[in-house]
Amino acid sequence: MNELSIASFQQKFKFTFRRRISFLFLCFGLIFYSVPPAWGETALKSQTVPFFSWQPSSAQLTRLAQPGIPFVQTGQKFAFIGEEGGSFEAWAYPLKLCREFKFSFFVQEATRPLKGKDLGQSISVAPEAVTLRFVYQSFTVEATYFSPPHLPAGFILLKVETTVPLKIVCSFIPVLQPMWPAGLGGQYSYWDKNLHAYVISEPTGKNHAFIGSPTASGISYTPAHMLSDSPNEFVIEISPQESGPKAYWPIIITGGKGKREDFASIFQTAPSKIKTYYLETVEYWRSFLKKTLSLTCPEEKLNQAFIWSKLSLAKLLVNNPDLGQGLVAGLGPSGTSGRPGFGWFFSGDAYINSLGLTAAGAFPLVKKALAFTLKWQRADGKMAHELSQAAAYLNWWQDYPYGYIHADTTPYFLVALENYVTQSGDLNFLHQCWPAAVKAFRFCLATDKNKNGLMDNRQAGLGALEYGALTDIQTDIYLAAIWLRALQAMEKMATFMKKENLSQQARSILRQAKETYLRCFWNQEEKFFAYAFNPQGHQVKEISPWNTLGIMWNWGKPEQRTASLKRLLRADMLTDWGIRSLSNQSSLYGPLNYNYGAVWPFLNGWLIMALYRQASFNLYLQRKRNSLIITLTHSKASGYNLTIAPCFSRGTRIKQITVDNHPITFQIHEENQVIWPEAKIVLTTNSHLIRIDFEPTLEIIPAWPELTLGAKNQGLKIIDLEFQPKKIIIEAQGRPGGKYQLRLINQQKIKSLEGASLKNSSLVISFPPAPDEKFITKLIKIYLK
Repeated sequence: MNELSIASFQQKFKFTFRRRISFLFLCFGLIFYSVPPAWGETALKSQTVPFFSWQPSSAQLTRLAQPGIPFVQTGQKFAFIGEEGGSFEAWAYPLKLCREFKFSFFVQEATRPLKGKDLGQSISVAPEAVTLRFVYQSFTVEATYFSPPHLPAGFILLKVETTVPLKIVCSFIPVLQPMWPAGLGGQYSYWDKNLHAYVISEPTGKNHAFIGSPTASGISYTPAHMLSDSPNEFVIEISPQESGPKAYWPIIITGGKGKREDFASIFQTAPSKIKTYYLETVEYWRSFLKKTLSLTCPEEKLNQAFIWSKLSLAKLLVNNPDLGQGLVAGLGPSGTSGRPGFGWFFSGDAYINSLGLTAAGAFPLVKKALAFTLKWQRADGKMAHELSQAAAYLNWWQDYPYGYIHADTTPYFLVALENYVTQSGDLNFLHQCWPAAVKAFRFCLATDKNKNGLMDNRQAGLGALEYGALTDIQTDIYLAAIWLRALQAMEKMATFMKKENLSQQARSILRQAKETYLRCFWNQEEKFFAYAFNPQGHQVKEISPWNTLGIMWNWGKPEQRTASLKRLLRADMLTDWGIRSLSNQSSLYGPLNYNYGAVWPFLNGWLIMALYRQASFNLYLQRKRNSLIITLTHSKASGYNLTIAPCFSRGTRIKQITVDNHPITFQIHEENQVIWPEAKIVLTTNSHLIRIDFEPTLEIIPAWPELTLGAKNQGLKIIDLEFQPKKIIIEAQGRPGGKYQLRLINQQKIKSLEGASLKNSSLVISFPPAPDEKFITKLIKIYLK
């Protein structure tokens, strides 16, 4: 090769080599910058949580997951609020830390995600935790959510079974905003490699969040000095060898208002404490259930319903770092807005819920809730209606009009206080609250400008409804019923306090108020308690379930209460899923408006308040064809007087009642569809055998329609069931062409039927076809042998 050729070769080689080297560097740069940095990090040393077994709970409920249906798992300082597809928002009161936290899964080298919402298989709910199960052909992931009662943190423990390499990508939109109407600005987030968490903060350094996992890598680019428009993401990579019941893969969320180092410490130390936190949470709720009233009967669904009614109310206790401990009105997803359901402090809701909690014996919790509301009593005695959890971020009481807008809150305070004191015997607490109770009482009295014994909505504030045509009234029946009950409460508390003048005053006003209640609300023509009366004294003749409070507290005559309830049971008011707030025949009706027509859980939630006693009574009931046998055992209850009054279908003939085989005297009462014997027993020993012998009659079991979301109102409406000698008359409504069945007991008592037929121990009621879809009314007559 000549010199020219060699030189040309060298030059060509140098050029080619340099070009290839440059190309390689370019490729490396493209790879480096096109892959999120954390994916290029070296594998993390596993910081999983050693496997431990969940504590089985008798209250646990499990069913198929239903994406879109909400779930809540909460402590006193933190809440997961999500839906069963796996998406959730995290709150560390009063801050919303993030929203739309979601799981997606990548198997092996897949580039397309498997979305968690498409793989949700089941949900299990226990007092201490919620577990969602995601299932795919090559893996199963169980995500267990829990929050310790007194820690501003929530934990998700992932139990993973996989036959292939699995990446679990966790994404969320950072928020770090206090509840409405407060707000912050300048939020930012970044991935902290040492913590393995996204840190979210803001310029004042007073509000923070940490979201991540010691087993995770961050895979999102987060811009400086602002929050990204795209979700933050981190990934947890698990091999088949690492999966199985060896360990949990933890996700940790903590934050709130306070020092950053405090929340950082919670995050860093959590992996070694998670088991302890979980066991503390289990013990907290087990202790609550153990120390409150329990119910055990052969119907397991009823047992579970009773347990979860207690838990649902107790889980509303919030410990706000600025405001203290109180009951919020409810929790639900906030989405892109700023309040998680009714997650503020509503005093009226706290007083209503305290009635159920007191009946369950949750006295310490009720005492905290009542004491919390005293802090916000106005100088004139009016109790606060609502308080944002973010009140410390703004001038709530002066700049916003909602704080004292409702009238019913103040008399309800008197009702709740007396109910607690009477059932708990805590007279010391009454002494502490007495000045506030007197101020509240004086405020209520001052609102009665027309001196008819009732509070005036125009002076006191809003009652049943919050806006619209039906707020232009003098007094509504809801406020009136509460005020009557508050007068009873004040009379009793004044007697406890030996304040005879106040007791006499409350008693005198109650007499006048009862007379006004009957005169102004009873609609004699249509036979129901009307919604309200206007400033001219004329009735606002809308039928509404707001009259159920007065019925519940026995205001009015028995026949008036019965007639009002019958009117509420008609199809224009009653749906298969609950009672409308207004008749669908009203000109003001709006099916989506909770003030003017929608079915609203609040109105369906009035329950008979039970009397709770410190002594423990166990009753075992055995129903036979001709007898009811009650085995009663008790401890430390000798000397108590027990009244028994079990209900039977009207037409039943009570033969005798014996206690320990000795006959006793009794009285018979009849009302509407029932008959009941009433007998009084002095408890002398630790156990008694009570036997009621009777001649049975035909018994008709109410129908319970199967409900599905989006279903039409089509269930059978039993308006009236009248017992006459040798005859039962049923007034019912049903859909045209509909066929309904009512199960019967003692069918052999039937002689003949009109308007119905018999089939397999059931009464079959058929309605004729009709061109429209309106409910048809029908009379069924059952003649007895």
